Amino acid sequence: HWIMAWPRWRSHALLLTGPNGSGKTHLATLWALRARAMILDTATLGIEPADALLSGASAACIDGLDNVQNEAALCQLLNHAQATGKTLLL
Repeated sequence: HWIMAWPRWRSHALLLTGPNGSGKTHLATLWALRARAMILDTATLGIEPADALLSGASAACIDGLDNVQNEAALCQLLNHAQATGKTLLL
């Protein structure tokens, strides 16, 4: 339901959770196509500032959030997205 409700989400970010094999990546891919969102690799977090990672995009998707190594960079990305009105699917 929430994937289809975009862009009328109540927040700037949505977190998909579920067990392995439940379709999270599939839903994230469908949303990214629908939202014309960039897909960020967890390894890129912290290499570039959040504003550079999200430049030119109004929405972004991060798949594999459990693989994030730089939690401070993830927080910076969340804060930047909220401050600039960008949407994130995690």
